[in-house]
Amino acid sequence: MKYLNRSIGQVLSLYALTYGVLVIVFAIEQFDAILRKALEYNASLPGFLKLFAFTLPEVADFIVPVSVLVSVYLVLLYKRENREFLILAAGGSDLRPVVLLVLAVSILFFTVSVAISGYLKPAAAHAYRAERLNAVAGFVSEGPRNGRFTRDRDRVFHVTDRNS
Repeated sequence: MKYLNRSIGQVLSLYALTYGVLVIVFAIEQFDAILRKALEYNASLPGFLKLFAFTLPEVADFIVPVSVLVSVYLVLLYKRENREFLILAAGGSDLRPVVLLVLAVSILFFTVSVAISGYLKPAAAHAYRAERLNAVAGFVSEGPRNGRFTRDRDRVFHVTDRNS
């Protein structure tokens, strides 16, 4: 049991590192597109931060399985290279600890993935749309200074000065 607990700890720590790095990479990729929308609609800094935070669960849905796969693979590779499986076999043990490790980690992260994709991702998508529409509504109600054409996805609209 001590071996299994230590192995799960190794997987979780490597998972946290892998997940953190991949979230940063994908967040940097999303940052540009969200910053452009925020600047186009004159969104405030809290509005921009909300938009940015609401896109992260969409990215997390893709990152969780990849991070789990990489972390379990690297921990098992590390154990194989250190001949821990050979030591377990020489001690009369079978591959039960390895199977329990993979099973425990799989159940844990299956639950995390279902929670992200079933609850957090739809809630964040709804909040993102609401915040984006608030930014567009604020932009339209203020109106651009020069009366330029503005596009929103596949729609183009022109906002003129209310006084003219």
